[in-house]
Amino acid sequence: MPSADPRPLTDRQRDVIERIDRRVPIKVIAQEMGVSETRINQHIRALKDVYEAGSLNELVEKYRATKPKSTEPGSGESNSEPKPFIGPVQFPGQMGFPGAGEHKVSLGVFDGRYGVLARLAAVVGIAFGVLLAVILALTAAQALSDVMDVSV
Repeated sequence: MPSADPRPLTDRQRDVIERIDRRVPIKVIAQEMGVSETRINQHIRALKDVYEAGSLNELVEKYRATKPKSTEPGSGESNSEPKPFIGPVQFPGQMGFPGAGEHKVSLGVFDGRYGVLARLAAVVGIAFGVLLAVILALTAAQALSDVMDVSV
């Protein structure tokens, strides 16, 4: 059972939960808010903690049970003044690219539960590849040097 007064939500958490309540897909929420899907999932985990919910459906049910009955201006039923919905948050020129939203530049394997390990494995793999390339270049240079010394 959710507590009568869950702790206050941040503006971002409120934006996320309102979109989830309207059944907007996580991918679309991320695009509208100009953040990654991983960040939206972090907000959802925090919201589940706030509302003591085990699933997304339970989160929405508990949110609906605690939100004011009406958010229409002038209805008089809400005891707090509603925030107007301005629309999707857009960040022109984000990450050096023109336009709005976040550009997908990495594979999905780098997100999620084992994302840190996947990134670490990628960095180690790249470092190992660079080391092998340097060793190969030095070996080739040594072989060319030996061939040049023999023919003179």
